[in-house]
Amino acid sequence: MVDALTGAVDQRPQDTAFAVAQLKKYLPDPIHRIKLHDLLTSETNRTIDEFRDLSVDGELDSQRYAEQMRSYEGATAGLLKLLTTGAFFADREEHDQLLSRCVERIATRSVTHSGKTLLINMQQYPTLLALHAVALGAIAADRLEPIALVLGAIRVKNSEQDYSIGVAVSSWWVLDTDWVKKSISELESHKTPISERLLYCMRSASHEIIPDDKRLEDLFDEVEYLLGLCYAFQFGNGPVGRATWRRRQTNQDPGEIIDRHFGLFRNLKVFPQREQYDNTCRSYDELIRSSYYRL
Repeated sequence: MVDALTGAVDQRPQDTAFAVAQLKKYLPDPIHRIKLHDLLTSETNRTIDEFRDLSVDGELDSQRYAEQMRSYEGATAGLLKLLTTGAFFADREEHDQLLSRCVERIATRSVTHSGKTLLINMQQYPTLLALHAVALGAIAADRLEPIALVLGAIRVKNSEQDYSIGVAVSSWWVLDTDWVKKSISELESHKTPISERLLYCMRSASHEIIPDDKRLEDLFDEVEYLLGLCYAFQFGNGPVGRATWRRRQTNQDPGEIIDRHFGLFRNLKVFPQREQYDNTCRSYDELIRSSYYRL
């Protein structure tokens, strides 16, 4: 059925499950590289069109903050499944580059710089979600080339300064912890509400490739640790998320997968020097340990 339907020229899949089936068909065979490009690019453009006109001005209360978050989440839901699945099954450089270009398209799109600060910052929420989707798929496959390329190649302006994407769309900058807690009632009592919301979105995006919820949580914590280190590498500290609890509740180290692939991150200049990386890890780990008692 997929063979028959995907043969139609210029047909854009309307159903996410069908789009994922197309993706799985195109990825292994280089003969479909143009179709693969068109599938991911068109879905990225369609996603951007869905939230392009969201206002960042006017009155702001907790209800509107929650509605704005859900609007971005709804618009990106289909694309996140494609990015997660794509990163999981990617096995060559051209796959990694295509995924990186999709994330870059979202991250560097035109955004509004006047309005409510909280909503201005939230304009990069789709990028934050896309970043987590690629990272989660890559870490689940233990092939980190897709997320390493994204982190090493994409630069984004934030507060008129140019930063790597791992810094520019940090969860600290994109979402506000207090507003997330008071806007989404289910998160009111959570110590790390932003992390919980991102995990909620990733659960839907990755269900087919990571059906086990415990494994998903383990992998998600590794994603957060990686992205937190990117921020800490720039500023000396970093976002404290669910990974805060890992060493208190399990014997697993969320930094192990980064250590295994350090050469890759170094080659792409995510973490250029081993000594500086080790120092950042020690500082970040200490921040995590001390934060446990404050949360």
